[in-house]
Amino acid sequence: MKYEKILKDFLSAPGLTGKNVVSVDENVAALLMLCLNVSSCGERFLLEVPSSVIGEKILSEYTHWCKCLGVSRTALVLPDGVCNGKRLMESEIPRSRVLDNVLHHPADLLIVSASSMLSPVPAPERMQQSEFVIRKGMELPPEKLCDLLVQMDYDDEVEVVQKGEFARRGGLLDVFSPGEELPGRIEFFGDEVESIRLFSTESQISCSETDSYKLILRAGTGEKDLQDGESTDFTAYIRLYRPRIVTLYPSMCESFLKKFAGEQVLAKWIHLHQEDPLWQAGIRFLDDVEGAVLREDEKQYSPVFPSARHILNMIPEGAEENLSELVRQMSSNLIRQLSSEGYRVLAVSGTSSGDTGSLQQFLEEEELAG
Repeated sequence: MKYEKILKDFLSAPGLTGKNVVSVDENVAALLMLCLNVSSCGERFLLEVPSSVIGEKILSEYTHWCKCLGVSRTALVLPDGVCNGKRLMESEIPRSRVLDNVLHHPADLLIVSASSMLSPVPAPERMQQSEFVIRKGMELPPEKLCDLLVQMDYDDEVEVVQKGEFARRGGLLDVFSPGEELPGRIEFFGDEVESIRLFSTESQISCSETDSYKLILRAGTGEKDLQDGESTDFTAYIRLYRPRIVTLYPSMCESFLKKFAGEQVLAKWIHLHQEDPLWQAGIRFLDDVEGAVLREDEKQYSPVFPSARHILNMIPEGAEENLSELVRQMSSNLIRQLSSEGYRVLAVSGTSSGDTGSLQQFLEEEELAG
């Protein structure tokens, strides 16, 4: 389709070259990150956001843009490990999966909140040393494997239904590693691994056979390591794979840390941004308020913005009764202005046929189609 070619051309162009990109709306952050990913020739990026809620939203939109444009890029979110000083148990397994991914096959885009980045994690060395691959035909007493799983913080259950669990029944041992998509059923003949089958947690029926199954630590919050004095935070992993760092709304990140993580964590975050070369070489996505304090030669304006949001901000108080007509007029005037200045304007609707039809009707009535 024509719009796909236009957008792909836009993505491939080296459009974001400045350190401070201003007038960035949260609703276009995903597309801006895709621009960076596509135009950077394989460079990996880490997007630091104020909260995990914003991070999940950007991940969803990023994935949607990739699908719409047929662009092959991988993206993950590192969940928060701590909130208001309390460990989030539900984050242990998804954080462990992200840590393993970073050590072996880092995603093109990794999204982290300022808080999740500074929450405790097992040290990279511990994650790597604790990895264990079960292989078909290897000598491995079932009792030894059970002991290993307990040391890796897996739960011993009657039946495996979720990641981080194992169950033994005679010569069979079921286990669900956080690093695998499906649980594995290990069948022993004495102390030898006779077969490894993947199975469904819903039906408990085997669906395929494999030659190996990888075990990783269950806990990605670093609680045990914190007790042993051996924990670190996610910045240790960042320094290992060295992505290009982009920070969305630094002022908001600082505010969220002060409110939910405390002064000590905030001080560490400020030190990173002021002293660490990786963060100093990064890019900042700023809103209009943050960008207002910079000189013109210090900033680059975002090449993408959601017209409805910007136009609504321009509506004067007291004009709400005619809001629909005002938005329509201002939208058409904006498109005409940009066109007259030599810009190619691509108007993108929602995903439903109704959204597309309404947009087409608007463009035709305002004589903007084509």
